[in-house]
Amino acid sequence: MENFAIFTDSSSNITPDLAHEANIGVIPLTCMTKEADMPCYDDTVEFDGHSFYEALRETGPVKTSMVNISQFRQAFEPVIKAGQDILYVAMSGGISGTCAAAREAAAELMKAYPGRVIRVVDTLAASFEEGIFALKASVMRKAKVGLDAAVRWAEENKRRMCQFFTADDLICEEDADYLAALLKKKRGVKDVLIRCYEPGTGSHVGPGAVALFFFSPIPCK
Repeated sequence: MENFAIFTDSSSNITPDLAHEANIGVIPLTCMTKEADMPCYDDTVEFDGHSFYEALRETGPVKTSMVNISQFRQAFEPVIKAGQDILYVAMSGGISGTCAAAREAAAELMKAYPGRVIRVVDTLAASFEEGIFALKASVMRKAKVGLDAAVRWAEENKRRMCQFFTADDLICEEDADYLAALLKKKRGVKDVLIRCYEPGTGSHVGPGAVALFFFSPIPCK
């Protein structure tokens, strides 16, 4: 058993392949379309970004619903009950009540299971800006870094995470590939991870958006 479990929410843009590889639990927000409500993450179904955003162009805005306390309890309790502590990497508490709900669920479970610890990190972010912190925590855990040290690193570095994005239909997948190639050529960036915006955040930024997330040497927020 690893020394602590890592969870995040679907706003993190952690796809099932990344979640499996990094052993990260993803708790879904809910998308509410005209046709039906749907989880913003399902590890049994590949997200069809093209179809989702084409439909979004036709139907207009989609509403989203936060992860509630009950969902957090359902996700966290089996892990805590099994004797493992938890790090939950949360989307910004400034844009969603998800982080606050996680903290309330964590407080209830720590009271019910004395000695167990659940740490909630408000990343001040959303989308892959948030997901990068979950992935970094996984790397640290693999290197046998403890829970408190992983939390401390996230808290110390979350204001260095920067985001730039273009919205609407100004840019497309080919341009994302072009931007990645340009970063490698002009800036010497070795690794660029490209993922389609998940439906929760994507429904807010709109179809055609492209975002760039990176760490700055100095705080950028």
